[in-house]
Amino acid sequence: MDFLRRIEDDVRNLGVESKRKHPEVREAAERALLTLRTMRESYVSEVMRGSSSDGTNGDDSSRGSPRIAKFRSAEVSAPYVLACGTGEVEMPIKLVKLALNGIQILLNYEVVPPSEAGNILRVLLVQSHSTSADVQLKVLQIVLQLANALAADV
Repeated sequence: MDFLRRIEDDVRNLGVESKRKHPEVREAAERALLTLRTMRESYVSEVMRGSSSDGTNGDDSSRGSPRIAKFRSAEVSAPYVLACGTGEVEMPIKLVKLALNGIQILLNYEVVPPSEAGNILRVLLVQSHSTSADVQLKVLQIVLQLANALAADV
């Protein structure tokens, strides 16, 4: 459940950073927080069921910890995708860096559904043209991570 708290904190920070200048990012962050709250409740429920089971079913819930990939949601990745921009709207570099770090966290915890890969690749393409070397480096890291995640799902 610690991974959900970390993602919640990150989404909350993204929403705060977007302030009034980017209400679409803030609204997406609020929706993501609601989704994360529901996921956390579901996670707790799964853990409770897993700890009361006899451990014969052989999946992760028999050890009291449900599979993290079960909690994949496009709703959670939406604020990060919006904060990276579309190329038509220039987003502040600080917001873009937060968003790219958030995408990387989501990939680390395997909560990005494969159906979101196209959206993430689109924003990575936009950000690959950034003049910031930090952003370009983060884009390369995420592309490798995304390719590995997609290969694991095949």
